[in-house]
Amino acid sequence: MALNHKNIIDADGHILEPRNTWEQYIDPKFRDRALRIRNHNGKEIVEMDGKPSKFFDIKILNLLGAMGKKSDEMAAMANQPYPANAPFGSMDPQERVQQLDKEGIAKAILYPSLGLVWECEIDDPALSLAHASAYNRWICEFCADTDGRLIAAAHISLANPTEAAKELERAVTAGAKGAFLAPYTLTRIP
Repeated sequence: MALNHKNIIDADGHILEPRNTWEQYIDPKFRDRALRIRNHNGKEIVEMDGKPSKFFDIKILNLLGAMGKKSDEMAAMANQPYPANAPFGSMDPQERVQQLDKEGIAKAILYPSLGLVWECEIDDPALSLAHASAYNRWICEFCADTDGRLIAAAHISLANPTEAAKELERAVTAGAKGAFLAPYTLTRIP
């Protein structure tokens, strides 16, 4: 059902990042440690810092495309490779703007999906900051040509507060209009 209000903003819009986001956007010295999706023992997994994720199952991310689907359709989607079931507008900025128009929404503040999970598993502050910067470069680029309708929320890692402040300034200069903090820290204290 489309809304008919020009001032409605989706304040919790999530996108699906391309498989190679971190490998492509991370500082080259961290590229071999970047978050990636790989096949491991015949199963598609999220890998962080060269190790399979301890907590995150890629099938859960695949189900983000399941809104409005029946349970049997969801079961089939769970077994597809990432992101074979990406919903319209989840990976393409122009499609996302079309979806906003269809739903009667003026703007959407965008957050990651895959990028929400890595910070709880990375112990190296420099790598944590590198992942945040990589995502921020990508999301600012994703939102750039949408006439302000897609709003980038930068991921700020508190692994190093001084560097986090610098990254926030860099991301805002690049187009981010806000930021979010994951509920994890390297000390494991929320």
